[in-house]
Amino acid sequence: MITLSPGSPVGPGSGWINLRDLPQGEMSFAPPATSTWGDPETLDRRYIEHADDFGAQNLEEYAGLANEFFLRSVKERYLQKVDQSGIIRIYDPKSNTFGAYNANGTTRTFFKPTNPSYWDRQSGDSGGDDNE
Repeated sequence: MITLSPGSPVGPGSGWINLRDLPQGEMSFAPPATSTWGDPETLDRRYIEHADDFGAQNLEEYAGLANEFFLRSVKERYLQKVDQSGIIRIYDPKSNTFGAYNANGTTRTFFKPTNPSYWDRQSGDSGGDDNE
């Protein structure tokens, strides 16, 4: 979620959802699922399959959590692999959370794997370091 101070320039047609009912002080803006999910046709299915993994109550919340996971991944030093086609795979072993993202950062999928070897079987180069 991106946090802006009151009065920040976010005009009509900006593509951001204004969460105006937040407490006074800072206002937060989250990009809509249509801009963070790579293929909107897969969002319904992924939500149905995996929303319970994260307690997401709706499509927007699920897509938002996936986007936040992607944005946090570098700072938190989650494991990452990038394959030949630019697909970025991210895994946090502490929370057992996995996300796959297109090269432009939009989400392909987001869930908690049930198989302990799921991450090991993912293709891609970790850059010679698994961020450990």
